[in-house]
Amino acid sequence: ADRAKQIRCNAVINEDPNNRLVRELKEEVARLKDLLYAQGLGDIIEMTNAMTGMSPSPSLSALSSRAGSISNLHDRIFSPASEEAIERLKETEKIIAELNETWEEKLRRTEAIRMEREALLAEMGVAMREDGGTVGVFSPKKTPHLVNLNEDPLMSECLLYYIKDGITKVGRENAKTRQDIVLSGHFIKDEHCTFSSTTGPQGEGCVILEPCEGSETYVNGKRVTSPTVLRSGNRIIMGKSHVFRFNDPEQARLERERTPCAETPVEPVDWAFAQRELLEKQGIDMKQEMEQRLQELEDQYRKEREEASNLLEQQRLDYESKLEALRKQVDSRYLESPEEEEEPEEEVPWTKRETELALWAFRKWRFYQFTSLRDLLWGNAIFLKEANAISVELKKRCSSNSSC
Repeated sequence: ADRAKQIRCNAVINEDPNNRLVRELKEEVARLKDLLYAQGLGDIIEMTNAMTGMSPSPSLSALSSRAGSISNLHDRIFSPASEEAIERLKETEKIIAELNETWEEKLRRTEAIRMEREALLAEMGVAMREDGGTVGVFSPKKTPHLVNLNEDPLMSECLLYYIKDGITKVGRENAKTRQDIVLSGHFIKDEHCTFSSTTGPQGEGCVILEPCEGSETYVNGKRVTSPTVLRSGNRIIMGKSHVFRFNDPEQARLERERTPCAETPVEPVDWAFAQRELLEKQGIDMKQEMEQRLQELEDQYRKEREEASNLLEQQRLDYESKLEALRKQVDSRYLESPEEEEEPEEEVPWTKRETELALWAFRKWRFYQFTSLRDLLWGNAIFLKEANAISVELKKRCSSNSSC
């Protein structure tokens, strides 16, 4: 029972949110009008309605007939309180007018906005589908245009530039006159070239490319210096880095109708094709250049190999001469001691004391002579090691060793 007593029922009107908003705004308008009437500014409402084309009510006409002079009316209109009330009244009436707008009027206004947006996107080189749902680069069905070609296949055909009826200018952003297609780069002039789009007597479109003075513009690999009529599928290179393909849907359709059995090119028309075409037209054969470069590398390799072989042979001869010199030096030092022993000895009569001293000196000499010979051999061991190392390097089947 206590819980039942605490139950409260709040009545909620099942009203459409838009209707509720309109009702609240109308109440706000009525409240603001009452506020203006209370301040004696009813004539301001009549003037506002007359300016906006609304027919004033009879009560407002009666109030306006009792208005004061024009100067007094001006002072009352531009008072702070009246200005705020009038501003709020205008905003509220504008919102009510938007809510009361019919569906057809909203559709017409949305369509006008969409057309304006598509025109701006087309000027920037971005196309839009007819449903307006997806924004991207799409090939138009009638308008001639330029499609970019890039060395990276994923970056190709990502930019689309429309060629409008009349003159389409191509140049830099800082040019004196506004350019329709803005490019940048070291070889792009302020006013690089122009595209002239005209319509023939039979409805056939014709686009003429006219390069400006001193600009580098190539069509199908050939540099153009005079006005050139473009055909659908032509490759256009502006400067050194901007590569485009010209597409004219109407022209391509007419050509297909005239020659339905025309063969399609086997090789795709991409950035590499345009660059190779440019080099061929300028007299540069890539295959010949690669073969010539390969021949130069082979000649350089052969020359370096001969120089290395000659240097190795010279080093071998030097090592052999050094080895021969070391052998002669060792042999000469080894043969010095026997020659000294073979010298004739003169007999000298010695006394007993001299004989004892001679025997003592002989024993000492015989004891220490092996020490001096060992020192001599150790001194020549360095040369022997070097000789052995040289013989091993030169693959000579000879070796020298020393033993004490």
